[in-house]
Amino acid sequence: MTADVSGIEGSLTDDLLTRVLEYTGPKLRATARAVNKRWRNVASCYRLWRSIRLSRVDDNRVNRFAHAPYLKTLKSASFGKCFLSDIGMQTLAACCPQIVNINFRELLHATDDGIITFIHALPRLQSFKLRSEHITNRSVTELILKCPLLETLELAQCPSLTSLALASLATHPAPSLRAVNLSFCNMDDLSVEYLTKCPALKVLNLSATMLTPFGTAILADSLHFWPKLDTLFINCLPVENISQHITLHGQQVRQLSLAFTTTLESYDVVQLASHRLKSLIISGSHISDSALQQLTVNCPNLETLHLDCCSNVSDAGVIHLASLRLRSLVLDCCSVTDASIVPVVTASQAWLCNLSLNDCAITDLTANAICNCRNLASLTLSGCKGISLQALGQIINTSFHTLRILDVTSCAKKNFMEIPSCVKVKW
Repeated sequence: MTADVSGIEGSLTDDLLTRVLEYTGPKLRATARAVNKRWRNVASCYRLWRSIRLSRVDDNRVNRFAHAPYLKTLKSASFGKCFLSDIGMQTLAACCPQIVNINFRELLHATDDGIITFIHALPRLQSFKLRSEHITNRSVTELILKCPLLETLELAQCPSLTSLALASLATHPAPSLRAVNLSFCNMDDLSVEYLTKCPALKVLNLSATMLTPFGTAILADSLHFWPKLDTLFINCLPVENISQHITLHGQQVRQLSLAFTTTLESYDVVQLASHRLKSLIISGSHISDSALQQLTVNCPNLETLHLDCCSNVSDAGVIHLASLRLRSLVLDCCSVTDASIVPVVTASQAWLCNLSLNDCAITDLTANAICNCRNLASLTLSGCKGISLQALGQIINTSFHTLRILDVTSCAKKNFMEIPSCVKVKW
């Protein structure tokens, strides 16, 4: 048995072994270092430790790998639920001095003191993503002042942040900053004025902030400060006649999201439409069928369209989407049937990757059309009781090589057939 294993190991070159280890996590890579000297050298190489992704990180876990030499070259790190204290933040910065991209998806315990210590130790940060209830304006101010190379700033769902967090931009502009996400923060109209000091901005997300109609007007007047702006998210903003404040004609914006902007009317959608748009999310809007038809004319290059919870949308409007090459289509809770869905899915079957039809009145006719989608990765059919188990089985059998997410809640019984392990199913 030992000889066989040795023979297999001997047939693996260092490069091939490295490629195998690239598909493993940091825990298994660290274990692989204990096999023998050769594995130790291979498992410690720079290629394997350019980035790590961990969850449930606390001070004890950081202390255990604090002196690991292979972390000295780490460039990117993403932490899920993170229990680090201020001291743990200091230890993390010390053992990973080369980090330029950091993502704290949920930082639970650390305060401004720990975050500022972390920032001061890593002045070459290029991407900083954090969600925390404890971070305040003080940390963001230090981040802007101490990290001049910063390109990405994501601070979504940080309720203690206000526009004053960006005040330092007035005296210290951020010419490298390309992406800013301040959604669900207490940002008021003043935040837009501060962000005009970021001329390289490509992505801006101010969804569910405290912007008023006046602030939206400032945003519209400020678009020329961001000639490279590509993506704009301003969801959940109660702004009347938004198209009177914002116009995208002449702008480079290709992705626009106005989801659940409850005052968004058909006129607004048509006025905001641009031939450059490739992604449009207008969930919960009052768009009509006639406006949807005009949208397909004004946006011939549209690839992503989200119309979930649009109560005025019906087959008469959706059928016009057959003129587009869609990659992602969401029609949850819309009054649509096979009459429009089948031709739309058929027209985009070569490109469609994401399809969501929750609570739509569709039958096996739509399921048969879905079977021809060669690149489908995500499919949600929750509440579609008109689809039979046989049709669902056919979808899985024909799409299992690309399908990764399948939601059939209230549509099929659990274990109605054998599901490939690569498909994540929600019953």
